[in-house]
Amino acid sequence: MLILASASPRRRDLLSRRAADLKIHPVDAAEVHDGAPPRELLARNAAAKADAAAGDFPLDTVIGADTGIVLDDRLIGKPADLADARRILHELSGRTHEVCTAVALRGARHDDFLVTTRVRFKPLSDDVIEKYLDLVPVLDKAGAYALQDHGDMLVESVEGDRDNVVGLPCAELMKRLGRAHTAWTLFADFAAITTMVIGGGYVILSAMEAKFVRDRKWLSAPEFLDLAATAQTVPGVIACNGAIYLGYRLLGWRGALAAMAGTALPPVAVIMLVASGAAQLPHDAEWVRGMFMGVNGGIAGLIAATALRMGKKAATGVVPWCIALAAFAGMVFFKWNPGLLMLGAIPAGIAYTAWTLHRSRRPEGGK
Repeated sequence: MLILASASPRRRDLLSRRAADLKIHPVDAAEVHDGAPPRELLARNAAAKADAAAGDFPLDTVIGADTGIVLDDRLIGKPADLADARRILHELSGRTHEVCTAVALRGARHDDFLVTTRVRFKPLSDDVIEKYLDLVPVLDKAGAYALQDHGDMLVESVEGDRDNVVGLPCAELMKRLGRAHTAWTLFADFAAITTMVIGGGYVILSAMEAKFVRDRKWLSAPEFLDLAATAQTVPGVIACNGAIYLGYRLLGWRGALAAMAGTALPPVAVIMLVASGAAQLPHDAEWVRGMFMGVNGGIAGLIAATALRMGKKAATGVVPWCIALAAFAGMVFFKWNPGLLMLGAIPAGIAYTAWTLHRSRRPEGGK
């Protein structure tokens, strides 16, 4: 498990998109400002935060971080008030500064590193500064600005990791944790799954859950259920839909293409080999019919086991189970179109959620 020793909502948001096993554990570690060089101060503060939490989580990886703005070899921290914020923004106007984040890992891992991003500001007029301060609360932000909050009003260019400017160099952090998800990693993982797993799209979804939820920890269990629902609702092959969804979520279009290629290319090669071999088989032979009967039975069992396992996680109440049973009956007894069935399940789920929210908000004793 990853322990983030920080109360920063920006660091929490950045890291939660990349690690499903994240726990937030703010610490009360006094920051030092004793005139040491800026990067040394940031490193000491990050280490102090990580050390303060490491004793409570000796078997987990604790992350401490401290971000600062460096201009003319001076550390610019958070503004004391709005007047100080105006002074800082005027000082940064039309110049290039460095955003440095020191990261300390403690507990199960021990590492210290610092990442620097160069940011150039536009020349800022008084009107632009006042408008920015009206739009963005800056008193909790180093340098009196936030790249993710109307940063285009101030920033001309960014050279380096943009996440680092927000508060955490996620690319370098994931690399050091051994959790970096690259296009090649996605391709290799999906190629391994589709080459080794037998049983079709539903069984591949189960293998994806094992790899990306339990092993890689790139998704939480609820996030994977959203992936599975999306993959089955939209047109296309379930395995490819799930791969594209996950790849795009992690790495944008590059990840989507890599995951789709890893899902599609190995089966194409395998099925061509199997088809060329099957064409030579005597299909009227008893042993051939027996072989396919055994394969069909095994695959049916795999699909049933996967459906049961995912059903237990997805249907977590009376109404979800009713929707599941209605879908089952519609498919088995009435031959409903799967796409239309899913389109009917969506408003049913929305209506149930709206009803439960209404009940939870109704005052006690109300009608």
